[in-house]
Amino acid sequence: HFTDEELKTRDAMLVAGEEPQWCLFDPMVSAYYGKLYQKTKKAEFFKLQQLFLSRALAAITGDDCKFGPWMCCEAYCLHGDKWEPNDN
Repeated sequence: HFTDEELKTRDAMLVAGEEPQWCLFDPMVSAYYGKLYQKTKKAEFFKLQQLFLSRALAAITGDDCKFGPWMCCEAYCLHGDKWEPNDN
């Protein structure tokens, strides 16, 4: 639990577009939209299912990752000018 002052200090350091990009929810959101599409056959649900599936697959680490390839990280964080997976 943070105080209002602690939250203000934290928020003052935020830069738009540089927030961690959370990845762990994308597979679940993809499955949710996939089920909606199966029930309704609405194209917008199919497009959203594809979007979140693509995000989930893109988050899998490659051979150059210091934690190893084929890992599913919790989030990507900006370090300098490069997005890197966190170690969780």
